[in-house]
Amino acid sequence: MDEGKSNAPSKTATGCLSIFGSVFLLLGILTGILASRELLQAWQVQKWVPTSGTLLDISIDTSNSRGSELYKLRGRYRYRFAGEAFESEQIDFARGHDNVGDYHQEQYKKLQPLLNQAEALKVFVNPDDPDEAVVVRALRWGAIVLLGSVCIVFGGTGIFFVGTASISIRRDRQTRKLAALYPGEPWRWEPDWERGELPSGRNPLLWVSVGFAVLWNAATSFVWVMLPAELAAGNRGALVALVFPVGGAALAVWAILEVLRWRRYGGTAFVMRDLPARLGERLLGQVKISSAFPTEEVTLRLSCLKIRIVGRKEKKTRIDVIWEKELVVLLQPGPAGFRLAPVDFLLPADQPPRDVTDPARRVEWCLEAEANVAGPNLKASFDLPVFPNDALDPAQGLDPLDATER
Repeated sequence: MDEGKSNAPSKTATGCLSIFGSVFLLLGILTGILASRELLQAWQVQKWVPTSGTLLDISIDTSNSRGSELYKLRGRYRYRFAGEAFESEQIDFARGHDNVGDYHQEQYKKLQPLLNQAEALKVFVNPDDPDEAVVVRALRWGAIVLLGSVCIVFGGTGIFFVGTASISIRRDRQTRKLAALYPGEPWRWEPDWERGELPSGRNPLLWVSVGFAVLWNAATSFVWVMLPAELAAGNRGALVALVFPVGGAALAVWAILEVLRWRRYGGTAFVMRDLPARLGERLLGQVKISSAFPTEEVTLRLSCLKIRIVGRKEKKTRIDVIWEKELVVLLQPGPAGFRLAPVDFLLPADQPPRDVTDPARRVEWCLEAEANVAGPNLKASFDLPVFPNDALDPAQGLDPLDATER
């Protein structure tokens, strides 16, 4: 069995994941720029000087995109500023056609009665550049909510996929380097295995939850700046923007729970006595758990898993347990800050070893430690380096406990 070959297919998958994530990240960045520009313009226009003007034309331009009607508010008006006459077609800061809410229709209803009424139109003029003016300066919260949601969802997804691909590439390089150093010892190709102390399966939810919470709350902090001014101006519709801080609070709670779980179980690791584990021999060692763990018993489960990618059009991962054994053990005193769950399993000689040569048809061994307690439950898992025992005596392979029962 040559596990080194398993890296080739994974490089293609990692590359696709990186490209896929980059596309999402780019879309998130672009929509974030659009949303930021809307906010910046709304902030700047608050300092513009109001003056009177005359509305010369107002209409709603329509277009069709994939069966949907899109709208654009168009108009023309005349105004005076600092003794000079100006004319402009900029009604608002909206760019292009859209159908987000009833914004265009509502503004048309408000402006149409002012058509051709001298000095009846309120115009906001940029004092530094009087040629630049606008009639509607209210922030379009519906558009901001849409752009912000796309930015956060697409950007966050892109960051997750690109980050996952980067980690995978880095680990692949480490594996290749170790494989070159130890060509006949595949159990030394994984950095964690090579050290003999296996950390609990990394919890991506910790980084995902914290990253999304920080990203969301940072991106939506503008609500607390803009909302008071909008409410003071009588724009009660701006209250819809509260969906952002409410969502941010929910994400913050999620992140806090994951951080608390990490604080309680972050140092959990399986210390193997012998490396590698051999079929037909005993798997011995200890699972290190925080001394603050509020229970005396832990359930250990050793499993041999067959993992397959099935389906032609819709790919699905199918996991079959082909062998499993479970033990309940009492925690013992350990080094400072830890208690130990003793691990003692006989690895059956008649089961397959770890084999990840074909990513679509893999065999993996997993040790799990679980316990239900107040607060975050313990659920740690460890991928094990289980390999054949070429020198195994045919008489071996029977668990003494099973032999006693027989």
